[in-house]
Amino acid sequence: VLARKTGAGALRRPVLVALGIRHDGKKEIIDFCLSGSESAAEWERFLTALHRRSLTGASSLREIVGGLEIDGFSRARIDASVAELAAERDTVASLGLI
Repeated sequence: VLARKTGAGALRRPVLVALGIRHDGKKEIIDFCLSGSESAAEWERFLTALHRRSLTGASSLREIVGGLEIDGFSRARIDASVAELAAERDTVASLGLI
């Protein structure tokens, strides 16, 4: 969430971020956008726009699939990423940037 102070108070808008994982394990921001909400419809618009850009290459967005079984290793990596993102958000918030 991006917050900006205005004369009428703080204006808060969600920021949708698409992250990629490089072969060396480092995260890379593919794209981001300010959004009206974090709804499924907003995410679909955002991801559809990425798809329309026809990203190609080894680091491209290939396919978005749902309903896949997540094994223990994958769940641990997802949980670690979520915890890292939350810590980054908290650090940015403590600096007064959001």
